[in-house]
Amino acid sequence: MRLIITAIRFLFISLHLLAPIGTYALGEEITPHVATQLVSEVVHVQNGQPFWVGIHLKMDPEWHTYWENPGEAGLATSVEWDLPEGFQISSLHWPVPQKFELNGFVNYGYENEVLLMAMVTPPSNLEVDQNVSIKANVNWLECKESCIPSEAQHILTLPVVNHTPEWTPEWHTYFQKSRLDHPITTQAWQVTAHYHNNDLGLLIIGKEDNLPPLKDNISFFSKNPDIHLNKDQSLIRLKQGYFLKLIPSDEFKPGEKSTLSGILYNPNGWLKDHPAKALTIHSDIIQGLPQTPPLTPIAQTVASVGILKAIFFAFIGGIILNLMPCVFPVLSIKILSFIQKSGQNTKTLKLHGVLFSMGVLVSFWTLSFLLIALRASGEQLGWGFQLQSSYFVIFLCGLLVLIGLNLAGVFEFGARLSNLSGKLKNADGLFGSFSSGVLATVLATPCTAPFMGSALGFALSQDPLNAFYIFSALAAGMALPYVFLSFFPKFLQFLPKPGPWMETFKQAMAFPIFGTVLWLLWVFSHRATGDELIAVLFGLLIISCAAWIYGRFVTQGQSTLKRINGTILTLLLLGGGGFVSYEAALGQDSTSITHNENLSGEQTYLGYHGLEVQPFSEGLVENLRREGKGVFVDFTARWCLTCQVNKKIVFGNKKVRQYFKNHDIVILKADWTNHNDYITESLNAFGRSGVPFSVYYPPSISAKPIPLPEVLTPKIVLDTLKKVEK
Repeated sequence: MRLIITAIRFLFISLHLLAPIGTYALGEEITPHVATQLVSEVVHVQNGQPFWVGIHLKMDPEWHTYWENPGEAGLATSVEWDLPEGFQISSLHWPVPQKFELNGFVNYGYENEVLLMAMVTPPSNLEVDQNVSIKANVNWLECKESCIPSEAQHILTLPVVNHTPEWTPEWHTYFQKSRLDHPITTQAWQVTAHYHNNDLGLLIIGKEDNLPPLKDNISFFSKNPDIHLNKDQSLIRLKQGYFLKLIPSDEFKPGEKSTLSGILYNPNGWLKDHPAKALTIHSDIIQGLPQTPPLTPIAQTVASVGILKAIFFAFIGGIILNLMPCVFPVLSIKILSFIQKSGQNTKTLKLHGVLFSMGVLVSFWTLSFLLIALRASGEQLGWGFQLQSSYFVIFLCGLLVLIGLNLAGVFEFGARLSNLSGKLKNADGLFGSFSSGVLATVLATPCTAPFMGSALGFALSQDPLNAFYIFSALAAGMALPYVFLSFFPKFLQFLPKPGPWMETFKQAMAFPIFGTVLWLLWVFSHRATGDELIAVLFGLLIISCAAWIYGRFVTQGQSTLKRINGTILTLLLLGGGGFVSYEAALGQDSTSITHNENLSGEQTYLGYHGLEVQPFSEGLVENLRREGKGVFVDFTARWCLTCQVNKKIVFGNKKVRQYFKNHDIVILKADWTNHNDYITESLNAFGRSGVPFSVYYPPSISAKPIPLPEVLTPKIVLDTLKKVEK
């Protein structure tokens, strides 16, 4: 069928040729729309030393030539070589093609320019100082709206030398660049072709740990006529590997032993340490779909949630988020705000409630927008990703130190502004309500409350509008208690009346904030040396000194000169403290940590009360299950307080520890403290986008993994494990 289409196509082309065939010449041939050259990567030839030559085709804008499989119509570029005696040459090496549609036909080819390379191997008995000539007769088809078959002859003459050949200045760089578009062969990925009941596709499994996750923009360029070129290819993400679904063409013969050959293209690259974007694929077609368990597409996991259910869960999760450990430190600010405003009129209280909710909403919208945009650009990120950055952790430390010192009375910010005008009388308080909503959100995102896990995972798999609805519901749930009290102030009667004691209470509330700073420093210490941690502490000391100078010389009715000097010194110290802290974070902000790296150097992870713990990997899970062992995977991070509480409550329980030992259950720790694409992808496989999260893999390799709730108790864990036994 394909030969018939091609024949008809060429008959049509032949009857409508409006331009002459390119003439024969030496060197460069200019046809109406394509210029061709025979070029060499070296300027000399050495006895027995292989070197590369290439046919360079440069097309006019909107014109193209064809790949070795031109598609439904067209003609591949071909070269007939005339070599000196004893010389050998490889077949052409084809870069990754582009996909074109012309007059209803789908074709593969190249636009702008392309270099078709071949390796020449000279004999080892050449005479030095003689010249050798390589001749090439090139035939190609150039197309836009019409097609023109063209031909050119080239001769390349090179001298023979007895030393290492030199690179051709104008072409060596181009050869190197062109190689990046050539497919490679690697053992890091295993790709096999499968067919069953008209389902044809490629099973793609990473065989190494430190491999980038795949996106849905993978393309397969087949050298066979067995694939429908004008049908979409869809990548299904599996819990273990990927499956690229292809549509077989009418020429595909099921049941016959055949192979699938071509190029598997990934614009994001296949390897962490290599720029290769294409893999060479050559696989016998295996009858039957892959049976490697488990093979549940992520789309099926998250789609089961549903948009309305996800919005409801997000709203309930937002309410519960106020009670999670990650938000406890900022509750003091909320409580103090309630007490300070309990004596104000209803309208003022409502305004503060609205501003607090706006702070929460704007923060959630901003974080979710950044997260969705970065994930769309190819980043593997999850909820709470900002605390995976050393820079942000240190910034948050500095901010909280200033807030704590403000509560302790070291300085007052905004007092002078409030006296400038009656209109600005409540400016500081209103801004405080908004900023407390922002701070509450920032501290809440490292953890997920019950009902939030599946909702967030679903949100990040949806289009931006649905994701907006879910994140808005989450923000509304978190802000609801505060807004409720603001609009129904009669419930504030249960709080103490305003009085002189409030100043003491405000100063006491500084200490939970300083406790949060200690927690963040503990998070930072996981990736820092002792000197770097000391440097951050010194930077915070300088910032504290700046706050004291501001409170002593700027806001206590000092002379104008003292206020000016105090302001300048405050800014200098703030800048100096920030710079010292920034230098400590420089180089510590890991962009990608593999799942089996243990930066602290610990042999046994902390928080599991003596139980042996190993770093998480999917391959290890499968191996342990094949040995008949159950596997408990703890997705955790040092910046997640709920994670630490879970570990202390669950593994601090003697019955839990004994059960794990008696039943030979292995604990694997998926440490998400630093950014880790592999762990993010594993979370996504369960429809989750953040921590805490735990999953139990039963010993039977055929049994499905069992996700556990975000908040754990010994009873929940033991009941889950015992249920598997039954």
